[in-house]
Amino acid sequence: MTKIPTQLIKSLTSLGLLESEAKVYTALVILKSAGIKELLEFLDISKPQIYERLKMLEDKGLIILTNPRPVTYQAITPNIALGMLVERIHTAKNDAVRQFHELENNDLSENSSQPLWFIFGDPSFEFKIRDMIKNAKESIYCVTSEKNIDYIKMMLNKSLKTQLIVISDNKNIENELKHRYNNKNATITTINKAKMRNLDCTKDIADNNELKELANAIDIDNYFTLVVDDSQALFIPPLIGDSVKAISIENKIMVKLFIHNLKKEPFGLIIP
Repeated sequence: MTKIPTQLIKSLTSLGLLESEAKVYTALVILKSAGIKELLEFLDISKPQIYERLKMLEDKGLIILTNPRPVTYQAITPNIALGMLVERIHTAKNDAVRQFHELENNDLSENSSQPLWFIFGDPSFEFKIRDMIKNAKESIYCVTSEKNIDYIKMMLNKSLKTQLIVISDNKNIENELKHRYNNKNATITTINKAKMRNLDCTKDIADNNELKELANAIDIDNYFTLVVDDSQALFIPPLIGDSVKAISIENKIMVKLFIHNLKKEPFGLIIP
């Protein structure tokens, strides 16, 4: 008997199905067509729950009743079913966004104010970065190590004004990126890791005996700064560790202060 892959069930639950719904749907795909008896033999699910999940899947349009007596169901093809589930998620997302905007536009408190920043952890900040780049309309400014090559590709594939500084000891990466993407609106420069480590803030820490322990916690490869349309900023501090936090700034005054600080060395020659 064909075993249902655990990862497949996880993927279907990520698309909005209950685990038991995912199992019943997958069983119908495997069996081509099945009744209650066949599903009971195939799945470790109670009879009442199978009836309930069949009704839920039918209401979602993912399965079809092909025979009322004996009750027999058939699954619609996975490509169509997955498309329907994704569309449901997009519809729900758009509806939620609209309602959140309505809530934000309703000033429920005279003292309400925009938060100065938000903190993101893995993997939410990765989604935030991609969302910022995807929705950028005028300009992108970014300082990043070359390990974030996927983000770099996203930026250079857009035709917006882009200022990119790549932290790398690879002397050829600047020319490689310019040649590969030929983005006339992009200014691409590189800065080596040694220069990054000699920034005033890092150097002060390294020269202070009491703070040398903090200097040892710095990993330049984790440095990431992104400013989009001069209205959103995101900063990942260069700290050692696989689990890092990102600070997202959308408060207009704080973004301006953030940009002002980026005009200082070593990035001052890049930002107009």
